[in-house]
Amino acid sequence: MKPQIGTDERRFKKDNKDYFYLVFIRVYLCQREAGWLKILENLCVSVLKK
Repeated sequence: MKPQIGTDERRFKKDNKDYFYLVFIRVYLCQREAGWLKILENLCVSVLKK
């Protein structure tokens, strides 16, 4: 299923669309960073337990 870019462009003005993507990217990066922190935390814990 292809994303419906046309409907998105009609729904948002250009500024709003850019803002939407900025927020999405920021949230995505935060999630990814949190994921990496969790992995590092698990690694530290497993190393300390040995």
